[in-house]
Amino acid sequence: MLEQFTWQQFLVAAFVLSLVWYLAIFLLYYRQKASGFFLQKPKEKPPEKLHKEWEAELEDEPEPEEEEPGTLMGRSVEPEGVSMVAMDGVHFAERSPDAHKDDQLGLVPDVLEELKVAFRDLENKDGGKTDFFPLIQQIKEKYPKIEASDNLEDINRYIRDNAPFLLTDEELEDLWD
Repeated sequence: MLEQFTWQQFLVAAFVLSLVWYLAIFLLYYRQKASGFFLQKPKEKPPEKLHKEWEAELEDEPEPEEEEPGTLMGRSVEPEGVSMVAMDGVHFAERSPDAHKDDQLGLVPDVLEELKVAFRDLENKDGGKTDFFPLIQQIKEKYPKIEASDNLEDINRYIRDNAPFLLTDEELEDLWD
């Protein structure tokens, strides 16, 4: 007997039966909402504001002096040494003429960056020690304060670890003289 029904007939019957089922559930459980949906209720006017007896007394009193909002405990005190100033009262110190770029940015990181570039150039050009010494001379001219740096040993260690050739201890000591 089931062989006589087509898929289209089956789907239409399933759709209709499902629709009847959900309509019955809606009417059974949501009856009040359904009646409100079909029947229009008259619009309610908003509730009146309740008049409190003590409000008139407050309106007659003079306003207290202006206080910060939420100052139940009083004004907050700034930490010691902090003061409030207007925006036009903020001034920055002038840059001193003897301030050097190396002091501001860091001498050692700049030298290390220059050394990285030098090593990369040496690798690309298959350079050796003879090509390396003029590059170091340029770095020394660009950063003259490096000779007196406390981190010269770290820089020499970096050169020894990253140079594509061997350098003796004497050559490393003489690099920055």
